[in-house]
Amino acid sequence: MIIIRNSGNLMQLVGMTTDLVATPMGKLQALPITDDRDFKTCCYSNIVLTDGTGTGSLKNDISSFMFKCTTNSDTFTLQLFKDDTFLADLNDDNYGTFYDLGSIIYYLDQALMFGYTIDWTKVYNAEGEGNYKIVAVITSFGVDTTIASVNYKLMLYSQDNVEGTFRIYSKMNGYLMRTDMNYKGLNLPDMIRVPGFFGNATESLTITSDLFTTLNGDKRSVEVRKVNKIDIYQLYTLPLPKCIADSIINYHFLANEIYITDYNNINYDYSLNNIKVYKDEAFDFSYGMNNRLVIIRGKLKEAIQDNQKTNYF
Repeated sequence: MIIIRNSGNLMQLVGMTTDLVATPMGKLQALPITDDRDFKTCCYSNIVLTDGTGTGSLKNDISSFMFKCTTNSDTFTLQLFKDDTFLADLNDDNYGTFYDLGSIIYYLDQALMFGYTIDWTKVYNAEGEGNYKIVAVITSFGVDTTIASVNYKLMLYSQDNVEGTFRIYSKMNGYLMRTDMNYKGLNLPDMIRVPGFFGNATESLTITSDLFTTLNGDKRSVEVRKVNKIDIYQLYTLPLPKCIADSIINYHFLANEIYITDYNNINYDYSLNNIKVYKDEAFDFSYGMNNRLVIIRGKLKEAIQDNQKTNYF
C-alpha cells in the first residue's frame, strides 16, 4: 500500500538505494550500497501471483494504492507501466477497482481521496507476466507531484514461486492520523507477499474453574468449568528494505482485519491459509550492520478463538 499526501514536490517511495530482488526462494540479493541520502527510490521487486483464473484468494494476489489531493482543484493521472514502458491509464475497472475523486463518500474528508486496487489476474490475462509499476501524478496549482510504486514481478502461481514466503492480506477501515487518510467505511483490501515464515504455533490457555470445599473446609475439589485455548503464531521475515518494512508495520498491521497465509514447504502446519490474527505486542527488529535492511520478528494471536471446551451450560 502506498499512502502519499500531495506536497507539491517530485518524489517517489522512500527506501533502499541498492537494487534488491526477492527471489522465489525468498532470498534477497543486493548490490554494494552507495551513500545516497536523497532516498529517491525503493529498488525492490515485490512478487505478485495469479493462477490465471482468479478462483480463490490463496493463489491470486491484489495490491491497493490510495492517494489524497490537497484541494478540490487538483487533478491526477494513474498509470500502469510494464518494463518501464507506459501501458495504460488506470481510470476504469479494466485491471481491478478504480476509486475516482468523489467516489468515496462515507465521510467529508474522503472527497479528495482516489486510488486503485490492482487485480493481478486481470493484468495477467490482458498483458501477461512481467515487471509492473503504478505511477500517480497529482497536479496542484500547476505543480506536478509524481509518485511511483515499487516494482511488482507478476508470475504464474507455482510452489516454486511461493516457496520461502508468507502473505499478509489486510482490510483497512479506520483513520490513519500520521498520513491523514480516512479509510472508514471503505474496508480497503490489500495484500503483500513477504520473504519469511509464519507458523510454529504455541498455545495460551485460559481455564475457568469452580472450587468446592467440605463444610469443615478440610477437603477441596476443583472442577473445571471452561477451557479456552488460543494459538500464538511466530512470524519472521528475511531482511527487508525500509519501503517494504514500513508498509508492513505502519499499514498492514494497523488494519482492522489481518489474514496470513504461509507458503513454505517446510512448515509443521500446511493448513495456515488466511488465518485471521491480531497483534497485541510489539515486534522485534534486527537491523543490518553492513546494509540498510531489517528483519522483523514477532508473535501474533489467532483472532477467531473457537477452540473451547465447556463442562456446564
